[in-house]
Amino acid sequence: MESWRARRLPGGAVRMRSRAPRAGWEVPLLHGQLCWMQALVRPLPEAAGHQRGPCAGGRSRACSGWRPCGALLQSLDGVLRPSECCWRAAVRGSVAVSSPPQPCRASTRSQTAGPRLLQQPTRRCSGATAPPRPARGTAPGPPRPRRAGGGAGRLARGRAMGESAAGPGPGPGLGRALAVVSGASRGFGRSLAALLAPRLAPGSALVLAARSAAALGELEGELRAACPALRLRLVPADLACEEGLRCLLAACRDAAPAAPLQHLLLVNNAASLGDVSKAFVDLTSPAEVSSYLAFNVSSALCLTAALLRAFPARRGLRRTVVNVSSLCALQPFRSWTLYCTGKAARDMMFRVLAAEEPDVRVLSYAPGPLDTQMQEEARTLSGDPELRQRFLLMKEGGTLLDCDVSAEKLLDLLLADTFESGAHVDFFDA
Repeated sequence: MESWRARRLPGGAVRMRSRAPRAGWEVPLLHGQLCWMQALVRPLPEAAGHQRGPCAGGRSRACSGWRPCGALLQSLDGVLRPSECCWRAAVRGSVAVSSPPQPCRASTRSQTAGPRLLQQPTRRCSGATAPPRPARGTAPGPPRPRRAGGGAGRLARGRAMGESAAGPGPGPGLGRALAVVSGASRGFGRSLAALLAPRLAPGSALVLAARSAAALGELEGELRAACPALRLRLVPADLACEEGLRCLLAACRDAAPAAPLQHLLLVNNAASLGDVSKAFVDLTSPAEVSSYLAFNVSSALCLTAALLRAFPARRGLRRTVVNVSSLCALQPFRSWTLYCTGKAARDMMFRVLAAEEPDVRVLSYAPGPLDTQMQEEARTLSGDPELRQRFLLMKEGGTLLDCDVSAEKLLDLLLADTFESGAHVDFFDA
């Protein structure tokens, strides 16, 4: 028979340890719970309310002895009580445990014990135990698709990741969606659009916006060839002006699926580096600063607000807003006054959105140092020589990230949907 011993600790606490070699379980109790522990570790007379009954082994004996009788330890607001008898406390350093699957006969406490102590009916156990939990990492997922170059490779990887057990098709999680990506003509936005398109469920729509009509046209050919059933809308527009925002919003309304929408996904990716050759004291033109902030901050704010108003909250609709952020939102880079200011402002702006709209999932995702045209401008035009040298070494050392890799990480985050709304998540921390 499994036996238990109790030892008093400094401060009035009591610790119970199983003598069985296999167990090693401990049940620490605080001083305020000492009275109940004494009731659990010593024989209790039947007059105290404990009844004889069959235990798991079929033997009839009193519910007492040096092992926890009763539901050792069911905790309600920190209050302990003896309840069900004859099941072993499966706890490891904690007093809050779940009830046994089929507990045996229990004694009940009087109603004078207080409103927080729930009363349990009398039941008999059959000795059933909970099934063991599977070990972590024992069920590896499907192999990661091999990387292929170019837009066709991105689309192939998107299809591979979107395949479900029933065969090719969109993977779970996004549903019938209206997905909107700004800055989709090159770099990270282009990779994200190519990987996102095959993952969208039938009936979904993808709206892509950028200032370059020619680059959008090239992307359109790739997407239509790979996903002919996808409702695709391309909007060449300057989001820094009201006309561009109106065009994009009209395209979103027009492209929305006829069937009830399940997911609204907006990725605010459009951004510019600004004049990184200037130090702080060189930015003396209000027009230059206002122009930069209009495209990098005001456009993201107005687009997000207009889209959330156009598709208000309702039952069955998930709304997700992604802000493509940067390490520059958290750390200052010399000669990057405008870029750091814009990224920091956007992070706080979307934190406010998360606080005001709890039903909207908000994520600020920093994709890491990407091997893009913007990075090339940074390592050749930055006014700070140390910063230029640092970026040059990253390029020569091959430590810049491929846009496809970072875009895949973002999609994984969105599918898992475990991030805190409004949080800033970096590629290297996800």
